[in-house]
Amino acid sequence: MRMLLALLLMTAMVSAAFAEGPQSGDFDGYAFSLSWQPAFCESHHDKKECKSWKAGDFAASHLVLHGLWPNQRNDKEHDYGFCNVPAEVKALDDSGNWCQMPDLNLSRATKDELGRVMPGCQSCLQNHEWYRHGTCSGMQPDEYFTKAAGFVEGIAKTKLGTLLSANVGKRVTMVMLKTSAKEAYGEKGANLRFICKNGVLTEVRMYLVKDISNASVITADMLVSPGLDENSSCKRNVLIDKFGKKK
Repeated sequence: MRMLLALLLMTAMVSAAFAEGPQSGDFDGYAFSLSWQPAFCESHHDKKECKSWKAGDFAASHLVLHGLWPNQRNDKEHDYGFCNVPAEVKALDDSGNWCQMPDLNLSRATKDELGRVMPGCQSCLQNHEWYRHGTCSGMQPDEYFTKAAGFVEGIAKTKLGTLLSANVGKRVTMVMLKTSAKEAYGEKGANLRFICKNGVLTEVRMYLVKDISNASVITADMLVSPGLDENSSCKRNVLIDKFGKKK
């Protein structure tokens, strides 16, 4: 009897450990964050993915995957996350020890695709993104990252994606960026957020509906207003940085 009680207590303790943090599914939509890797690497020279790049890499001329974040309305800091994640795993994330976090057991196909569209995988970014954000999505890791990678590939083929690829190392105007977004997604293209630092494009964010279960690429009807006081931080002229460029 005592052994049974001890076993039940241990089970309860383990369950409690995995029940920490918010519950998955309690969100209103997604924030889809895409990075411009050459700009990222300007200030992160020590990162593995910034040391190993080579000419012809997808990341050299396309937006790449930062994260697909389940997002609550009016949560400007995107604090909703770590759903049912054990405290010790969250501690590893908080300390930046992403490569020590539990393996996600992704399929070989998913790993290969992430290696192409998410260079941060070399620093185990996928672990950080899954435990902080993906655990709240209601999806399994393989589905979550396959969907996010497909979205990145789809954006590369839009008017916005081709405009960026054609102007690596050059300056474009915000008018050009916004026009290409509208050509890609209609009037809802105005909901895209362009983020710059010192006049250099660093990130593009898109805000999506909650139900993306049947989507393989992002379409106009999936886009929503961010619902926050978030404006594009880019000025009139924007540099589309290239690898190795020193400003």
